[in-house]
Amino acid sequence: MTTARLHFDEGIKALEARDVGRAVTAFENALALDPADTESRYRLALAYRDLQRLDDAEREIRAVIAARPTEAKPLSALGVILTESGRPAEAVAVYETAMAVDPSYVAAATNWLNTQQYVPGATDESLAKSHARWAALHAPAPMSAPFPNPPTLDRPLVVGFVSPDLGYHPVGRLSVRLFENLSHRIRPVVFSTRPAEREDDMSRRIAKVTRWTSVFGLSDASLAAFIKTSKVDILIDMTGHTGHSRLGVFAQRAAPVQVSWLGYPSTTGVPAIDYLLTTEALAPPGFEAFAHEKLIPLFTHAVFEPQDAPPVAPRPGAANGYVTFGCSNNPAKISDAALASFAAILKRVPDSRLKIHYLTARAPAVQSRIRTVLEGHGITPERLDFTGADSRAEFLAGYNGIDIALDSFPYSGCMTTCEALWMGCPVITFPGAIMAGRQAASILTAANLREFIAPDRAGYEDLAVNLAQDSTRLTLLRTGLRSRIAKTALYDAKLFANDFTQAMQTIWMEWCERESPPSAAS
Repeated sequence: MTTARLHFDEGIKALEARDVGRAVTAFENALALDPADTESRYRLALAYRDLQRLDDAEREIRAVIAARPTEAKPLSALGVILTESGRPAEAVAVYETAMAVDPSYVAAATNWLNTQQYVPGATDESLAKSHARWAALHAPAPMSAPFPNPPTLDRPLVVGFVSPDLGYHPVGRLSVRLFENLSHRIRPVVFSTRPAEREDDMSRRIAKVTRWTSVFGLSDASLAAFIKTSKVDILIDMTGHTGHSRLGVFAQRAAPVQVSWLGYPSTTGVPAIDYLLTTEALAPPGFEAFAHEKLIPLFTHAVFEPQDAPPVAPRPGAANGYVTFGCSNNPAKISDAALASFAAILKRVPDSRLKIHYLTARAPAVQSRIRTVLEGHGITPERLDFTGADSRAEFLAGYNGIDIALDSFPYSGCMTTCEALWMGCPVITFPGAIMAGRQAASILTAANLREFIAPDRAGYEDLAVNLAQDSTRLTLLRTGLRSRIAKTALYDAKLFANDFTQAMQTIWMEWCERESPPSAAS
């Protein structure tokens, strides 16, 4: 075995131990000895990305692509790096190249779908067409097959949930209180595609109140077959076209009724998924024309539970003498158009500042893009701060330095909107052109805070400026938002559990009626 190979193996071991810094050193050593080792270079690019060294990651992955131009995998990796750098339009083009190179590589096609939602100009109609294209390639309509489930209404329903994210992840955090409040009318069964070693306290809370089965590592075919033996009545996908998607299981019709909920703010396009749980704010009138699934509206699309939240601090503007606007959404969601609106707001509020607060905000590539765009709109660097956090408590404490949170667009914030409100920060938004751009509006509606939903982008800017000029209102909001939202549907787990249960019963009743049509009159 060569010395270079020894370094490569050391890098793999370091990654398995989640020691990314040591892995980077090992792969760099391997390449110093063998610059033609494209596998070490590929792994190095991914490790750089994990460390938010996005410029270095892009350089290395482009070198891999130059050496292996007929492979889709490194192209797909480049797309992820470009997206995280805030260049989603470039990423979409790269994914299209990867799909042309290898149409069977599902990850590239999935990333292509997801990333389109970050690009200004996307619409519900354009996304519907893209999802239909994906489905034609990767999820053709399955052969119909009978299920043994009795089509009766007078029994508890077995509802299955498929997800890799039922742990300390936004999906787990926004669903845990549902699981803990379901009545005997629902028997929840979790098919966790999360590696067992990544299960955590949140996973264990969910496992305690469900029939939890770890199915990590099963192929789509094997998992679909296993679910069919579990006598599930309704099967729910909580991932959609995001990381570790298992839509291939649903494409095979693993249960009599299949539903999409929470993990993906769009239609899935999968012919075998029958329903989409949503809200009227997420799916306003007319959206049904662009969804393959039948829409089932809920009061709120999730129920919030704060985790590790510190006390709300006094409004920072009172001590600073100026207003601090902030955005804590993934910088990949902050388009150049959103930055232009941020700049317009800052210009209209003298001495105000902008804080970009997110883990990847530490990445030099991210900071460079945001600074450059804002400078192009006349905002000098001293009015801009970048902060990150190494823990959830530290991240939440970052809101104590923000007076008003500005939602991103075209992709709006979900969990970050909930957290900002809990920390006393009003969130300004407007309904976007796509479902992903209406998440904050849905949350604010559930929290009875519609006054922070502007009708359009111009109104969004006006609303932020007007609020910034009302120091008395800001102070009252700071001290009262937490107790206010704690009394709303956003926080009411029992209400949500009842609403969810009613939705499941409605869905099941429709299946029963199809399976047992009334007999003809004699």
